[in-house]
Amino acid sequence: MTKKLLSLSGNFLDEISIYKTIYCLISGGYHSTSAALLLYDYGFKNVCLVHNRTYLEFKHVLDLIQDIIYRTDYSYIETKPNLHGKRVGQIIKESMNKVDDIVQYFIDDRMDYKDFIPCCKLLKKSPSRKLYTREIDKSNSVIISSLCPFESKNRGRWLKQLRDKDTYIRLHKKFGNVWHAYPFRDMYSNMPFHFYLLSKGIIPEHSGCVICPIQVAYGKFMELKQKRRKELEEHIKAEERYKRERNPRHLFHWLGKNV
Repeated sequence: MTKKLLSLSGNFLDEISIYKTIYCLISGGYHSTSAALLLYDYGFKNVCLVHNRTYLEFKHVLDLIQDIIYRTDYSYIETKPNLHGKRVGQIIKESMNKVDDIVQYFIDDRMDYKDFIPCCKLLKKSPSRKLYTREIDKSNSVIISSLCPFESKNRGRWLKQLRDKDTYIRLHKKFGNVWHAYPFRDMYSNMPFHFYLLSKGIIPEHSGCVICPIQVAYGKFMELKQKRRKELEEHIKAEERYKRERNPRHLFHWLGKNV
């Protein structure tokens, strides 16, 4: 199998080169880690790493973020959760109470479930929005987001819009009218990320939080899908059995046995 090398598009490099400061979001996952290290490989010096701290990260995630800082020597900003006087544990408890609602969102094929989950909103989105709207020079800054089109339908649709416009950047109005750039707009597999990180001596691991209502809801959703698939298969078998039993040849055979 040919290993596809991970690289940054020349057009992407041209588009972000005009900005005075490049803020690169890092979470300790495959994609954001690759984005930060690629910027370093391409010689960018004006990069600031941004980590939305939730206090729910896996230890290996925090260790990897420290490793990225050490390797690149980039400046680093850590946003703090917007707790509104609550404890992180309390916010997680409130979020876990939304699991059944999230399952229904999956069933309805809706992707906006994060909008009403307290942990995503208070621990990540709100602190990010505060940073973008109040603490950076919007006109001279760009945010590097490592979203990939294969991660969800919404992300695939957003990134296709950029591809149709032949650009890698867009003005993100929901986050304070700040420019965002998407280096992995055209990536459709995790394998190039794996190969790239392995070449750096990094073993890719799952990022995210120690406990996540979305992961719990997705597990319940998959169990429900399997249950419904099994029920459908049993229904189809019952219909086929009924049709066979109604078949005249089958009836004559049955009558012959019972005369």
